[in-house]
Amino acid sequence: MDSLDSPDRIAEIRAVIDAKPALKRFYTEIYARYAACLSACPNEGLAVELGSGGGFAQRMIPELVTTDVLPYDGVDRVVDATRMPFADQSVRFIGMLNVFHHIPDVAAFLREAGRCLVPGGRLLLIDQHPGWIGKPVLRFLHHEPFCPDATDWKFGVTGNRAWQPSSASWRCCHG
Repeated sequence: MDSLDSPDRIAEIRAVIDAKPALKRFYTEIYARYAACLSACPNEGLAVELGSGGGFAQRMIPELVTTDVLPYDGVDRVVDATRMPFADQSVRFIGMLNVFHHIPDVAAFLREAGRCLVPGGRLLLIDQHPGWIGKPVLRFLHHEPFCPDATDWKFGVTGNRAWQPSSASWRCCHG
């Protein structure tokens, strides 16, 4: 795999996060939000981060079960957010940083989250906002596809990267 997200590049991805003070501070602030949200959750059940990638949430929240769709070194479990391997009502917290837009079928994910969360459990989604500043960045400077004219939130999956739309969707969005 020569992808930016290749599991072979995890050390490089983590080094980039650690080397950029603003980026590291951003992650630290988000993980503090995870901790605050988790403190408002019931005491019983798992605390799970979906799409952990090169992040370091588990350093700040040791009981967090880290997951990703790719088998990154240091991630506890490989998990598809649309078919989570957790028992019904067994998760008290699900945290996600820049993951939601990668999920090819968000309705399936939301059903799964509802199934897995204990009563009173919480889901914290933090994702990109395509506002007036974000749209040009996402369209012209970001390495992932951006389709502001999409009519639904479903796209095909190719390879191991759930965020990559099918070639038909890519053509539709980009010419």
